[in-house]
Amino acid sequence: MKKHYQLLIALLLFSLVLGACQTPPADQTTEEDSERSAEQTPGSDSAEIETAYPAGEGQAVQGPADIDVAYPVTEEDLELLHKTWETTMVVEDGIVQDPVVKTLQFNADGTYEMTTESGENTGNWTARLSSLESLLILTDDSGETQTHEIIELEENLLILQSWRETIQIEQQFQPAD
Repeated sequence: MKKHYQLLIALLLFSLVLGACQTPPADQTTEEDSERSAEQTPGSDSAEIETAYPAGEGQAVQGPADIDVAYPVTEEDLELLHKTWETTMVVEDGIVQDPVVKTLQFNADGTYEMTTESGENTGNWTARLSSLESLLILTDDSGETQTHEIIELEENLLILQSWRETIQIEQQFQPAD
């Protein structure tokens, strides 16, 4: 009799563990699923996503209209860097910080000058461009290297992203002129 109770309790525990591991039915969504769906469709109140596949032959496929299409920075775009930029906003891990007074001047000969409250720094800059990311590499005269991803580069806007340990830093610049 005692063995039957132990077996019954073991089966009950096993079924509870199995039940906890199952995913919710398709008509039920968890709070986490709702949040993830809302994050994936910025600017939309519903989590419904239209799919384009399979597209018939000769049919145009159109993605969502409210999502910006990222484009890689080209060699011609780099000419937009050739000016003096000043910091307008700094964001660390999604939190807006008081902008550090900083100017960056990029010269066509591959040199740069950075002026901050603590002084001036000079060195060389290069860009590594690919279809996946565009990197701006600053090497100062002492040999220290800083790598920034170019998030946006336009005539009147430069956004650079970098990491300091585990902190993501996004710096926004506008022309100083």
